[in-house]
Amino acid sequence: MEDLILGRYIIFEQNNLFGLKVDAEVKIPPHYQQIIWFEADLFFTKDLENKWQILNDENQNVYNEKFDFLLRFRDNQATFQKSNEFIFLNGFRIYNRVKFYNPNAYFNGSGMSIIETEDGKQGVIMENGEWFIKPILPSALTTT
Repeated sequence: MEDLILGRYIIFEQNNLFGLKVDAEVKIPPHYQQIIWFEADLFFTKDLENKWQILNDENQNVYNEKFDFLLRFRDNQATFQKSNEFIFLNGFRIYNRVKFYNPNAYFNGSGMSIIETEDGKQGVIMENGEWFIKPILPSALTTT
């Protein structure tokens, strides 16, 4: 792959791994399977253990955590999954975290997921982190 130049940022490849240069200086060594520019000085990186993290251009993990999956990245918003939790963020902050207790939670083709909370309530959340139906008693979502 040729270097990807994004203004003062350059995503480069070395030995099939990716790194980041800022003004030609290596700031993030080539230790990642993938690097995606997110916003301003933030980048999504996928490490050799297939975990995602969000680094700034000084190679610092801005949230001090890793995520299992990057589910969605659109319109400067991202949705990650970490175990039984969906994490929704934009370029400024994590704006929603939703724990789910149903093992089959996933976002369908319409961008929605049925979530069961710890207390057994169910709701429908959209892939941007907004509730379509806030968690309510399970009987309200089932039909007889």
